Amino acid sequence: FFPSRNGHGYVARQGKVYRPRCDNQVYDILIIDENGDLHILERPKNTAIAAFEGTPINGFTFGPGLIVNGEVRRHEGDHFYAGEKPAQRMCLAQVGPLEYLCICSEGPEDPGSVGMTLDQFTDLVASFEGIQNAYNLDGGGSTTVIVRGDNQSFTVMNKPTDGGERKIS
Repeated sequence: FFPSRNGHGYVARQGKVYRPRCDNQVYDILIIDENGDLHILERPKNTAIAAFEGTPINGFTFGPGLIVNGEVRRHEGDHFYAGEKPAQRMCLAQVGPLEYLCICSEGPEDPGSVGMTLDQFTDLVASFEGIQNAYNLDGGGSTTVIVRGDNQSFTVMNKPTDGGERKIS
């Protein structure tokens, strides 16, 4: 997602801002600050980034925000997020200081699964207690859950839609 979207969207990694542009933004932005707190800016303008109080450490342009400041958001019919399409989905959610959940759903490519629309996935995420902010990450073939075992080996836990891990920038 970093090189796409015609150079629009806010991108920061490890405290370095790579792309500060937000005007005409149709995607929500996630900023992780110096305390590890998640902040979701809904379709922000450049002024929203300039007004952000705190130090952005990481910033992502995917979205949308599923739960923002404790409130569930709906995105029915929002074509920017393919909200009506049953798909693999993944989000990062914060339930407390330095306490997070990564929530993932399988997609229709996985035997026995039909995938989830964005609102169905939002309902799943909202069913977990205490979530203050939850941000949908890029879905489909980008949804890969990897777990490192005791022997330091890595195991892919789901069935990515591309048949394997997607190459990233």
